[in-house]
Amino acid sequence: MLGIWLISFDDLSRSTEMFYGDVYSLFAAIFYGLYAVGLAVCVKSDDFEFGSFLGFVGVINCLVTLPLLFVLHWQSIEIF
Repeated sequence: MLGIWLISFDDLSRSTEMFYGDVYSLFAAIFYGLYAVGLAVCVKSDDFEFGSFLGFVGVINCLVTLPLLFVLHWQSIEIF
């Protein structure tokens, strides 16, 4: 937590946009941790493979968001 604090406040002295990115990353990490713990508590089966589940979540996420990125690029909202 100290490292996140140091990097965030160094970025704040440079640009507020960089600081907001650090804050969003921190919240994403916190919510991912809560998601992982909540899933482990809710699913108590021994045959559940957490790594495979997260792999499938990643594949579905890529398949859903990749076309969205092309649409955003085409509309000049998010250029890459």
